[in-house]
Amino acid sequence: MNTTRFKGDCLPSYYVSTQRKGSGHALPHEEAPVVVASLPDAHIEINQSTAITKQQRSRPKTPTSTRPMRPSLSEQLATIGQQAQSLVNALSREAPASTKLTVPTATMTVGRLECKFPSPVHFEDAVCRYQFLVASRDIAMYMYYRDMTHVTFEQRSWSLKFKIAHALDQFGSDYDHTNPNHYVVIGFASMSDWRRVQSFLLSKLPRHPRPSRHRLLQHSH
Repeated sequence: MNTTRFKGDCLPSYYVSTQRKGSGHALPHEEAPVVVASLPDAHIEINQSTAITKQQRSRPKTPTSTRPMRPSLSEQLATIGQQAQSLVNALSREAPASTKLTVPTATMTVGRLECKFPSPVHFEDAVCRYQFLVASRDIAMYMYYRDMTHVTFEQRSWSLKFKIAHALDQFGSDYDHTNPNHYVVIGFASMSDWRRVQSFLLSKLPRHPRPSRHRLLQHSH
């Protein structure tokens, strides 16, 4: 039975789909369009904000230290001036420090004994000190200026020569203060050391009064 289709007649859409599915002929493969799901901008911003907040929380906090304010140049100069003035005032109130002089020696003699190994001599305000080694003895010498008499500085021998006006216990008869030939003699190693000692002792040695002319005349008679 022939069916005649009239112009304008069309099959329903479901019928066309059924025929295409059941025809057994595959339609050309058409790639399905890729649908990109986009999240709202607000959601992205919230995630970013949350990540930044976590990163800030995990970062260790650096301790901050408050540095003291550095004084200005004028303040520093004022402080230095006050300290210098305080030092000057303290030095002016204190007694002057004792001046000392230490020089090497070349020879040492006490009466008839000579030192085997001359040691440095230390000159202080009121006394000179040195070690006197003789035989098996090591004698600590303390020669006070007030006890020195007949003090002479001999330039030719670079020496200091004097007498002690009393006996010396450690020397016995080797030093007799009444013997005109017994002296204490310290020989220095150089002319410059000799001059240094001379200038140092001139103001410290006692000045013994010289006998008057009347006494000299009486002694001569």
